[in-house]
Amino acid sequence: MVVGGPGRGKQDLLAELALILARVLGRNGNRVGAILYDTGTTRIVPPGTGRSHALRIGRELDRGPDSRAAATTDLAAMLDTVASLARRCLVVVISDFIGTGEWQRPLFRLAHRNEVVALRIVDGADEALPEAGLIVVEDAETGEQLLVDSADPWFRARFSDGVDEREAGLRSGMRRAGVPLHRVDTGSDLLETLLKVITETQRRRR
Repeated sequence: MVVGGPGRGKQDLLAELALILARVLGRNGNRVGAILYDTGTTRIVPPGTGRSHALRIGRELDRGPDSRAAATTDLAAMLDTVASLARRCLVVVISDFIGTGEWQRPLFRLAHRNEVVALRIVDGADEALPEAGLIVVEDAETGEQLLVDSADPWFRARFSDGVDEREAGLRSGMRRAGVPLHRVDTGSDLLETLLKVITETQRRRR
């Protein structure tokens, strides 16, 4: 999850979100851990408390994704990994949720044993195709790269349909699992967005 437009990228936003949440959730002695997942690579920061522990999570995030990892995340494997480790706790899943795998079943399993909140990181490049002439695109399922004309009306319509289908499938799967899904844009006000997330989470607990 490293691509995006100029300015704050998705990886930068993920790191900011995780560090802020570690500080906020770690108040009052609450233990906070992290599972950092790249396809084929899992790094675990065991639960801990305090500012130094939050900074440890930040340092792990600063290492960034393993360049050897696949470009597309296996969402099913990611959620399976979290579900196998988390027990009766609040789980905040931060991802762009662009990936492969049948992720609905492991999400159900994760949500059955834990309170789960999903933060979906979105960059404008995920949803809008620039009219830049010939560009190289990569198929999310196969990794195959294709040279396409980004100004071609047929291709632009297919791209838009694909975005709409992915969006509908993601929202439907989250809704069936009872998991609230929050959108966080790379250009958004992070503090305002997190306040909305916290307010809604507290409301759901009542």
